[in-house]
Amino acid sequence: MGYLMNGKKILDRLAENVRENSPVETATLTTWHVYIILCSDNSLYAGITTDIDRRFGEHATGKGAKYFRIHRPKMLFYLEGGHSRSTAGKREIEIKRMKHSEKQRLAASARNEAAGHPFRPTP
Repeated sequence: MGYLMNGKKILDRLAENVRENSPVETATLTTWHVYIILCSDNSLYAGITTDIDRRFGEHATGKGAKYFRIHRPKMLFYLEGGHSRSTAGKREIEIKRMKHSEKQRLAASARNEAAGHPFRPTP
């Protein structure tokens, strides 16, 4: 998690520098996340967002994807940050093409940033 905090600080500094020295919009510096949500029926849903807390809340209240009207979100299963909009979309497609067992291995890997997240119960 320290990596994310340091990365966020770097992005914040870059955004501040851009605002002060250039007319370039800071939206290009937004960090995108790829996530997998475990549903109450043990299905897995993959998506992308810039704000995982907001997005999980939308899914939990039925304001997100239609998928969650039937498959209630249970917990954040996997989180991977540091993407641009483009790379996040490509990674989402890769994950959606994975078998259920491959997604489970991915969630068990060191790459998973979901540990300790409020929507991820501690074991």
